[in-house]
Parts: sequence; structure tokens; C-alpha cells
Amino acid sequence: MKAPLLIFLMTGVAMVILGLTRRKHFLSGSIAGIFSVIIAIFVFYIPLDEALSVMSLSIRFDGTWQILGRSFLLNPINKASISYTFLAGGFILAGAWTARPVRMFYSLGMGVLGLIAASLLINPFLFAAIFIELAVIGSTLILSSRQPGRSRGGLRLLSLYTLATLAILLVGWCIDTGNVGMEIDGINSMLSLLLIFGFTILISVPPFHAWLPITAEENHPFTWTFVAVVLQGAALFFIVRFITNFTWLNENEMLFPFIRSIGATMALVSALWTVLQKDLQKMASYAFISDLGVMLVALGLGSRDGFQLALGLTGARVISMACLSQGLMQVWKSSQLPEDELHQTEIVLSPLASAAILVGLLSLAGFPLTAGFPGRWGLLSLIASLDPYAWMAIVGSMGILSIATIRSAMALLLRKQGICLEISDWKERIFLRGGILLTIVLGIFPQLFFPWIITALEGINLPML
Repeated sequence: MKAPLLIFLMTGVAMVILGLTRRKHFLSGSIAGIFSVIIAIFVFYIPLDEALSVMSLSIRFDGTWQILGRSFLLNPINKASISYTFLAGGFILAGAWTARPVRMFYSLGMGVLGLIAASLLINPFLFAAIFIELAVIGSTLILSSRQPGRSRGGLRLLSLYTLATLAILLVGWCIDTGNVGMEIDGINSMLSLLLIFGFTILISVPPFHAWLPITAEENHPFTWTFVAVVLQGAALFFIVRFITNFTWLNENEMLFPFIRSIGATMALVSALWTVLQKDLQKMASYAFISDLGVMLVALGLGSRDGFQLALGLTGARVISMACLSQGLMQVWKSSQLPEDELHQTEIVLSPLASAAILVGLLSLAGFPLTAGFPGRWGLLSLIASLDPYAWMAIVGSMGILSIATIRSAMALLLRKQGICLEISDWKERIFLRGGILLTIVLGIFPQLFFPWIITALEGINLPML
């Protein structure tokens, strides 16, 4: 039995079921979460290329599936990344029912996860850019809106990622035709610039972040959170895979210092932009970009410890954004009220929603006792002597984001009169409390989270680290 084919079949079955249950949001969210966990467990724990006895039956899972001259390969190197993709996406999908998103969100979301998995399975891996582009097309459909003028973010996302795909495929074509050697000069320098261009778009480095704030302003919190979290996770694994496979790129002494500098600047500048935002959703999007910058600094260490921290920060971001999206959903609901009510009075959020927004933003800032803090603390200890600029930029971004978050929280809590948006559904209250609790618990007890990452990376061969 072909393991990659089985992954695609399970994803396809989930898409069909979710398409049939699209009118029942809670059921769809539960099914999406369950299927995602099942696929993640299957990918991570299934023994490959050896017989497995199940109820007196002998089953053998082959890690390679060939089709149309290309192969999809499941091995210890990509198991962790594929499992993470389904767990992260499923975590967001499972809680998205509170947002009452577009009916095809769950089915399209599973399809996007399947395409991201295909990008991690495909061999030669340069074809991953095509599957990432297909995932972006699916994400654009998720972000599309029937309201005129409210699909700008999705269109910008599609345009930017198409440019990135073309740049990366051009580099892949040059490599495939043998135009790249060990030394980086002449044409290789041009290819390096093309790669930098493509990678900066994939990771949403300013000014290529333009799609995210607009998307946050136009869409349900859970829809843009899902798209951002999944695509940025895929970008991280794709970049690491690219650097790992090509010695001519890995041996460039300027590569990792450049990544650190870009990440540090990205973290600090995006944190400053949050101070200028009055809209909470746009503020959250810039905090998300700042967190991506911190992840780039970790990746720029060029070591296994750095990659572990980058993956840990990526996982913490999923939890932080899920908690934040729960609270922002109440803000989104308030924006859908009749205009005459919005002009006559202020909107007062429930204490639970305000707490979710506060905890989620503080976690993205890396505030102590939140999920985002342990990774930053470990990163700061590693770069203190290696890169003082990156150290100061991360500390500065943490301080600026924390101050901006506390300022916004005070503005929310000081509203005494207006329309109070109470959370009447007990299931929503449970999800909100669970998100807040999980974010804080993982900040206090990081040993519940980071050892899994170390275990997941044991089978990964990273020659550049």
C-alpha cells in the first residue's frame, strides 16, 4: 500500500464529507479536526517499507508512490513537517466553527492542507513550488467574498505568490540544466538574487507583506489566520529544504547573517507598525509578521538548535493565533452590526473575548508566561554574542508589541457604555477558555511542547546545520 497515496485519499474523503456537512459548522469543524489528527498520527508513526501485522493481517506501507514520471516520497526527513502541517491546520479548522465562515471553508481548507503535504512529498522537490501555488489558489477561494471590493487581499496574495513561484521555478530550471556549480559567481549570483526574491515573498517580508493586513481587515479572523499559518509553515519547510539540498547555496558565508538581518529588521519594523494601528485585526496581522521575523532570526543561526527554535516558534504561533482569533471573532461580529447602531454607540466586548485578544497578542509579542516566550528566551541566549543587532531588535520588538497590546487592552476594558457583545453559546465559551489556558500553560511549562519538536527532528538530516 502506497503511503503517500493513502494520505491523499484520506484528505479527499475528508473533503467530500466536509462538503456534505458544510451547513453544520460545529460538525464540520469537528470532522476536520479529527481527520487532521488521524492523518498526522498516521504520517508520523507509520512504519515504512516493512510489514505491519494488524489482526492477523500483514500490511506493508511503501513510502514511494510514482505517477506521471514523478514520485511522492514519504521518509523520516519529511514526516515531521507533514505532521505539523495537518496538526496546525486542523487546530485552526477545529475552532473555526465559532466564526461561521464561508460554507466551503472546511472542505477547501483540507484541500489546501493536502496540497501543502504534496509540496513536501514531491520529488524532485523543486516541483513543490507548483503545489504551493495551487495551495495559494485554494487559499484565494477561501478568502474570496461576495461583497464588492472585499477580495483585494486574496488577489494580492495570488499575484505575489505567482511571482515567487515563477522565480523559484526559473532557478530550478537553471539547476536542472546544469548551469550551477559550486562557486557562486556570475549566473549563480543572479540565481541567488532570484531565490532571495522568491523566498522574501513566501515568508511575507516587507514590502511583500501587503496582502496580509488587507486580508485581516476584510475577512473572518479564522479564515485569514488559517491561510497565514499554513502558508508560512509551508514556506519555512520549503526554504529549509532548498538550503539543505544545494551545497552552492549552503556554502555562501553571507546567507545566514543575511537571513538574521532580514528577520531582525522585519521583527522590529512590524512591531513599530502595530503602534500605528487602530484596527485590532490589522494590529494582529503586523504582530504576526513581527513573529515571522523572530522565526527568521532563529533560522539564520544556521544550526540544529536554531531550526528547533524556528519550528518551536512556528508551533507557538499557531496556538497564539488560534487564541487571538477567538477573541477577534467578537470584533468581527460587531463590525457586521447595522451601521446606524455602530455610529450611535461603542461596542463593548465581553471580558472573556478581551482576555483572549490580550493573551493572544502578548504571546505573539513573546511576553513572559505565554506560549511565545520560551522560544524567544532560548533564541536570545543563543544570539547575544553572535549578533547584537538581532538581539536588540528582538528585545525591542517584544517591548513595543507588549506596550501596544496593553494600550489596546486598556482601551477595550475602559469602555463602560455601549452595545455589550455577550457570548451566549457555551461551546464558544469553552473554546475561548481553552485557548487562553493552553497559551498560558505552554508558556509556564514549555517542556510539554518543545521535547516533541526535538523528537520530531531526530530523523531529519540537515547537512547545513
